[in-house]
Amino acid sequence: MKDYKKIYEEWLANPYFDEATKEELRAIAGDENEIKERFYMDLEFGTAGLRGIIGAGINRMNIYVVRRATQGLANYIIKQGGQGKGVAIAYDSRRMSPEFADEAARTLAANGIMAYKFESLRPTPELSFAVRQLGCIAGINVTASHNPPEYNGYKVYWEDGAQFTPPHDKGVTEEVLAIEDLSTVKTMTASDAKAAGLYKVIGAEIDDKYIANVKAQVVNQEAIDKMQDSIKIVYTPLHGTGNIPVRRVLKEIGFEHVHVVPQQELPDIIINQEQTGLSDLSQNLSLKFQAFHRAAVLLQKHSPLAGLAYPPAAAFSHTVRSQVVLRQSLQMSLVHIHPSKRPLCSYF
Repeated sequence: MKDYKKIYEEWLANPYFDEATKEELRAIAGDENEIKERFYMDLEFGTAGLRGIIGAGINRMNIYVVRRATQGLANYIIKQGGQGKGVAIAYDSRRMSPEFADEAARTLAANGIMAYKFESLRPTPELSFAVRQLGCIAGINVTASHNPPEYNGYKVYWEDGAQFTPPHDKGVTEEVLAIEDLSTVKTMTASDAKAAGLYKVIGAEIDDKYIANVKAQVVNQEAIDKMQDSIKIVYTPLHGTGNIPVRRVLKEIGFEHVHVVPQQELPDIIINQEQTGLSDLSQNLSLKFQAFHRAAVLLQKHSPLAGLAYPPAAAFSHTVRSQVVLRQSLQMSLVHIHPSKRPLCSYF
């Protein structure tokens, strides 16, 4: 266990740490247990990266811990000779996600590594696509997936577009753990990084190519064309990143009757995806539309997984003659609309 009191006092005294952080720490000055919890250990850099409660301290998610993780990743990339390839960065709708993504980009740039950061939130599979499309050595996704709203996270992907695996996970972890003084981490302003050509904001140019790849996975466009008027889809992004790309894909491949759950349409930093009853709204909306064929599509906050909730078997009086495949590219999630298989909700 680290000397948590000593580290706590160092954070208060060191000019490297911003005043808002120090103010947060002064507020817990009389709480021994809280100080211990925040400083007795480093936030663990484990499988895929970091995940923790947002707040000040070495055992919390904050800009300084994100900088340290990124410095460790940069050190490993440089040792691998991959600094010329760049790193793609995406983030979700959680609190501090845009700020953490920006910090990561600026630390990479300060180490001479090109950072490609999405202009706004994007689904996880699009980050995987961007890593490969841009020829990057790695990717960073700022997300805590389905964890409670007080959490955020930092996940590392390698050049194949998947979360990093041995030996890279071990190598990056060792580099992160070797950084003991957070004030030694390199950073620079976003304006200086952009002026140096090491910080590029990406958006539509990657979106269009990603969507084109998703649409290319459709197995029977003719069937969709024939059945589109008979199929009604209820979709919920669960306040996450899938809203824009999913609706765009469904529209462009021909589905005209797509109904989005209005209460879960927009990003929300406080939603807890583990709470019960999240699918009730989409199921109720499905029942509202007495369609010949119906399916409710549910995607997690960061949209790597999709599920289908089918109506009761009695709702079907005919056989659906189409099978629709919606794939979220590279890290693909398959969604089949077919009445012969009627699970209440399937996750792929």
